[in-house]
Amino acid sequence: MVIDNRIYAYIFAILLLLELCETFLTKEMVFTLVKSVVDWLFNFIKIIIKPKMLLTFGIAWMITNGWSYVAVFLGVYFDNKWILGVGSAYQAFLWFPFTVEKVVTVAIAIALSKFLFPKDKKLQDELKALSPSNILKK
Repeated sequence: MVIDNRIYAYIFAILLLLELCETFLTKEMVFTLVKSVVDWLFNFIKIIIKPKMLLTFGIAWMITNGWSYVAVFLGVYFDNKWILGVGSAYQAFLWFPFTVEKVVTVAIAIALSKFLFPKDKKLQDELKALSPSNILKK
């Protein structure tokens, strides 16, 4: 699996912020913040790999990205330059570091899970616990 190169930009930004904030934050505060964020990320991963969330994530991915792969395939197969150009241009746009398609994909997946599985209280409670406001609450 190829790692997206944007992750390096995000890690660099976090390290830069920590470097700039070291005059304002103590080491204990930074450690607590990093530990809370890592715990939140592990909880997020545990929830996102459940079958219901994988289904909604797949649907959300098709809404945000998958259509462009289908467009490229159809453009090549039918020799349609217009649809090939649209699909290729969107895929090229996704490689810019400022695109937020991953965040949008996850947000759509969460919204779809609330819409498709409203009676699954355990999943809904786990999703509520993922709220960013709960990162530092322990």
